[in-house]
Amino acid sequence: SRDTPNDLHATEIIKAGIITRADIENPPSPEKLDRLVESNLNPTMISDRYVNNEYGFSVIPPKGWTLLYAEPGSEPNDPVITFLGQKKKLPQGIDEYAPYIYINANELGDYTFQESLDSRVAQYRNMDQTGGLEIQSEKLDTLITKQGKTYGAYFLVAKQLHVFPPVPFAQVILSDSKFIYGITYSNHDEYFQTDMVHFDNLLNSFSIITEDLESDIVESLDEAGLETIEPQGGGCLIATATFGSEMAPQVQLLREVRDNVVLQTESGTSFMVGFNQFYYSFSPAIADYERENPAFKEAVKITLTPLLTSLALLQYADIDSESEMLGYGIGVILLNIGMYFVAPAVLIVKARSLHKLQ
Repeated sequence: SRDTPNDLHATEIIKAGIITRADIENPPSPEKLDRLVESNLNPTMISDRYVNNEYGFSVIPPKGWTLLYAEPGSEPNDPVITFLGQKKKLPQGIDEYAPYIYINANELGDYTFQESLDSRVAQYRNMDQTGGLEIQSEKLDTLITKQGKTYGAYFLVAKQLHVFPPVPFAQVILSDSKFIYGITYSNHDEYFQTDMVHFDNLLNSFSIITEDLESDIVESLDEAGLETIEPQGGGCLIATATFGSEMAPQVQLLREVRDNVVLQTESGTSFMVGFNQFYYSFSPAIADYERENPAFKEAVKITLTPLLTSLALLQYADIDSESEMLGYGIGVILLNIGMYFVAPAVLIVKARSLHKLQ
C-alpha cells in the first residue's frame, strides 16, 4: 500500500542527509516519534535473537556483529544471513581481517536429510581430492543446544586452498523436517581458534522458530507479571512422523489428552515439563529415521497403538482434582508397563516352559 516496496532490503539509498527540526513542516512530537520507532523495529529481531520466518529458524548472533542480508537474486546455496565480526589487525602487518558466520537454508523437497547431506559431503570430498579444499576433520554427531533441543548434525573443519593465504572454516549441517541448514564460521588462521567461541555460542542458541515463539510468549507473560505454566513442548514429533501429519487423528488425540486433561492440573503440568526434557532428547532422531526407513516407521506405528489406546481412556475420565489426576495418571503408566514389559515377559516365560515340557 502507498507505494511501499515489497522487498525493503533491495531498496537503494541514493542520498542521505541531516535536517533540523525547524525545517520540518508540522513535525511529530518526540512521543509520537518514539512510538513510530518502536512499531517499525526490524521484525526479524526479538530481543537479541535473530528470527527468520521464511526458513523457520532463529539464532542469537555474537554481540556487536553486523547483520548482512542476502543480495537480490541470490543463488540457493548463498547465505540467507551473514553476521560480520569486528576487524582485527594481523600480527605480521597492517592488514585487517574480519571473522564471519553465515547461514544458508534449502528446502529438502523430496529428499531426505541424509540424501541431501550425502550430496554435499561428496562435493567436499571431491574438492579435497582435487586440491581445492583440505578437510581437517569431519564427523556425524549430535548438536544439543542450551534449550535442550537435540539435532543430528554433520560437523566439518576444513581449509580453503584456492585463496592466499588459505582460510580455515568450520561448518555444521543439520535439518528439521522441512529444511536443511548450513552454519559456517570462517576467520583468519591467526584468530580461528580464539574466536571459535562465538561460533559455539551461536550453535548453542540455534532453534526451530516454533520453539522460539513459544518460549518468547512465556517470557513476555512472565515479564508482565501474569501467571504462566511451563511451555508445553510443541509437536508430537514421533507420532507426526509415524502417521504422516500433525492433523492425523492419532496426533490430535495426543494433543487433546495433553492440553485438555494433563495440563489442567499442577501435577500434570509438572509431569509434562519433566517428560518433555526426556522426550525431546531422542524424538527428533527417531522421527528423522522414520522418514528414512518405512519398515521402522511401521514398527513404531505398531508399538504406539497400545499407548494410544490407553491414553484414550483419559478422555472419558472425570478428573476434577489433583488426587484424581495422580490416580488416573499412575494407573495409565502402570497399564503401559504391563502391556509393554510384564505381558511380553510372561509370554516369554510361558513359551520357555512349554518348550522344556516338550
